[in-house]
Amino acid sequence: MTLTDTTAFADRPMMALSGGEAQRVHLAAAIAQEPELLLLDEPTASLDLQHQLTIWRLLRGFADGGAMGVVVVTHDVNLAARFCTHLALMSKGKCVATGEPRDVVTPSVLEPVFGVKLVTLIVDTEAGDPPTYVRWIVPVRPLDEAPA
Repeated sequence: MTLTDTTAFADRPMMALSGGEAQRVHLAAAIAQEPELLLLDEPTASLDLQHQLTIWRLLRGFADGGAMGVVVVTHDVNLAARFCTHLALMSKGKCVATGEPRDVVTPSVLEPVFGVKLVTLIVDTEAGDPPTYVRWIVPVRPLDEAPA
């Protein structure tokens, strides 16, 4: 519960928790079982931005440290690109692209799947020396809508 910042909820009934709090408690319960492979469906749904980053960093740490394999299903292509080493893009029950995030999380690959015009922003996340660049995919408009 410490890892998911949920110790304050230990004595509270699940029905008294918000969606994000319950999500983190469920994740804590899954981690406590010490599985060889952790399968997660939208593990950061209903979480605020700080908790999203905390959970993704935690999962990346488990995978990097060999504590357990981690497979995540998510619609958040930016967090997947930032924290995953390999992606499988699904559409209508079929795999349409696999590979490293830099090859899968691109407008040309994602636009036909999501039906939206996308642009890529390159952001220096730390403003350090050397710079730490991260690519972010931003939706602009539905593909069937004329540009403004």
